[in-house]
Amino acid sequence: MTSVNRSAYLYNRSQYVNHDFLRLIMPEPVSYASHSLDLPIFDAEFDPAGRPYLLVGGGGGENKGGVPNRLICLDVSNRAKIEEAASIDLSRDEDSIQSIASLAVKDGLVTFAGINSSSASQRAGKNEHFRSFAVTYKDPRRDSTATSQTSSGNIKPIGQACLFKSSTVTSTKKKDLYQRITRLSPPRQSPTTPSKRIGAIATGLAPSQDNEIVLFDATKSSPSSSSLITSIPLEDDSEANDLDIFSTSSKEREDAQDFSLAYCTDTTLYASKFTYDLSTKIRTAGSYTPKQIYTVPSAPSPRPIIRFTRYLTSSHILLLQNTPGGKGCNLYVLHTPTNRITYKYPLPRRIKSGISLAICHLDADPVSGDRQILIAISATDSLVQILTCNHSPSSKDPTKQLSKFSDYQLLENPSCRNITKLAFSRFIPPTQAADSTSVSIAMKPQYIQLALVTIGGTVVVDTLALTSVPTSAAFSHDATPGKLKKKGSPSVRWVLSSRSTELLRTWTGLLLIGFVVLMSSIVLQSYLNAGLDGGSTPSSELGRTLSQIQQRLQPPGALRPYLHSVGERVQSALPTARLSSNAATATASEALDQARSTAEAAIDPSSPSLNLRDLLAARQPHPTDPDSDGKEPDIASATPKDQILISALPPTSSNAHDPTDPNSNTEDEIAASQDELEISLHPHLPRDPETQLDATSDVPPGAIKFEDLPHAEREAWKARLRRAGQWVESEGEAVLRGVLVREYAAVVGGAVRDGVLGH
Repeated sequence: MTSVNRSAYLYNRSQYVNHDFLRLIMPEPVSYASHSLDLPIFDAEFDPAGRPYLLVGGGGGENKGGVPNRLICLDVSNRAKIEEAASIDLSRDEDSIQSIASLAVKDGLVTFAGINSSSASQRAGKNEHFRSFAVTYKDPRRDSTATSQTSSGNIKPIGQACLFKSSTVTSTKKKDLYQRITRLSPPRQSPTTPSKRIGAIATGLAPSQDNEIVLFDATKSSPSSSSLITSIPLEDDSEANDLDIFSTSSKEREDAQDFSLAYCTDTTLYASKFTYDLSTKIRTAGSYTPKQIYTVPSAPSPRPIIRFTRYLTSSHILLLQNTPGGKGCNLYVLHTPTNRITYKYPLPRRIKSGISLAICHLDADPVSGDRQILIAISATDSLVQILTCNHSPSSKDPTKQLSKFSDYQLLENPSCRNITKLAFSRFIPPTQAADSTSVSIAMKPQYIQLALVTIGGTVVVDTLALTSVPTSAAFSHDATPGKLKKKGSPSVRWVLSSRSTELLRTWTGLLLIGFVVLMSSIVLQSYLNAGLDGGSTPSSELGRTLSQIQQRLQPPGALRPYLHSVGERVQSALPTARLSSNAATATASEALDQARSTAEAAIDPSSPSLNLRDLLAARQPHPTDPDSDGKEPDIASATPKDQILISALPPTSSNAHDPTDPNSNTEDEIAASQDELEISLHPHLPRDPETQLDATSDVPPGAIKFEDLPHAEREAWKARLRRAGQWVESEGEAVLRGVLVREYAAVVGGAVRDGVLGH
């Protein structure tokens, strides 16, 4: 026997995955224990009476040496370690234990197991696959003298039988048939009340026509063929992947119980309901034969496979479906009265395929019947997902009696490969004082245990802490006299995750997401500001675009400082060497003054810059215009009243290209310095009545129609308009016909030329 250091385990388990960013508020397992065995383990089950014992079974099968076949009872009362309480070595001439299920008795357990007989017995047509064992031990909770040294138990075989019909036939094809599933109906809630239960077993690896489910009476410690209730041949010659039994007390007789049986094949779910009297051994109502109640849709292909099924309530069945190829796993809830899927829950993407399923019903509210149900799913990559859901029978809508599943924890077990079985312990609530009416009852902490076993012989037990919540009975003494609290009703019930905690986790997740979004926005804003300030960042193009937009939103008066330097720029550009006399210098000076005034008049910074698209649309007559006579506009014959003028403005100091700076001589900076445009309207003179030609005196200085430009200049202007956001390629070049364009240098140059020639 070996135990793993708990501190090392908690270090490894620090890789818990919480999908809702809830690590800070989600409780971790309060304890952990691990135990290693020298044989593969195929099945495990806790004591159904709630005593701290775990039964595991497995082995190497039929062999002459090496791996043994054993049934082992483990003491898990100490949450930090696991000890062996009892074990039995089985014959190596027979198969290993494939499935187990147990009845609770006063001194221990009666365990039913599926073990195939030897190959020689099977060839002779005899396969006593159904075995029973008596497991005895002392209950440390009731016997104060029982300790880890004195509580050693004993396991002995008490019977074996053949219940499958096909096991009595000699055939080489049937030597692989085995008892794949062993399941018992759930025990009654009170551990002190004897439970009369029935059981079911299912074949595995049987020939297609021999697949069957056998129901038997489990009130005897050693069932035989006389204990057989019925044999159910499976439809479509399919093997049962899983089955489950649910029971409730019958309203007709005390010894009779209402049973629900469900089993699943790869694509179909079957269910039946019947009433069986365990005293008279007679079925009083219903039918044993299950009927098809659900089929996996044919699309998409390939179809998902139903791997497990469990009863959550008498009218809700849980299905686990695996997508072929390990592409995902989903949970479905089927409402049996309507045979409809009422809820789908996709498991995390890390769970590629579910290989084991376990559920646990916690104690119910004595008045409303509300209770919490725990669900655990193991995956092929050593992950275990724990979910919770709440059942409220008092809900008016039967399809909404089950709440949505809530993530509790996703556990990662790096040392547990090839998990074969998950099992929850049965929770027995502590006894409360009959006269207690206070909600705050002083009680010891309560726990639930979750065990997993692997084919490598590892046994891991997690202990999870439960939380108490008030029951309806705790408040009923304040209600009307007809609803007084029943004497002895518990004032609290236990849950793994309360609704207030789930709400807190939800809001915490939303707050964390909001915080992350806020911080990302701040970082992005700082990143963009660096680009706007001239910093060297990968987003310089975006920053330059935002800078241009910002400059266009400035008032037109911002252009005045640049117009005052027009004379100095022109003066530095003129070749003063050609001015050979004071008269010529005076003439040039006068020309510069006239150029400045002409440029300022041509580009009036006080006039607002217009939008090109709006002006193009305004050029067309409107249907409501009085001049249009209510007719649709004729675009081809429409004559604009004003001309659209696009002028290139002088570069600003922030984006001006400096030819003397070697670091600024880039195409992007040159283009940015030329992208400042002003769009305005210029009066259009009417045609000459005699010549019917357009007047030319109304064309602004340096302006030229867009269509009269050379091809290279037209492409350059289109690029400017695109960068300025005034035109896109999809609008076509035709919309620019008739638009006047002019460069800033043309305005100044024309004014200087006119001034010099005038003088």
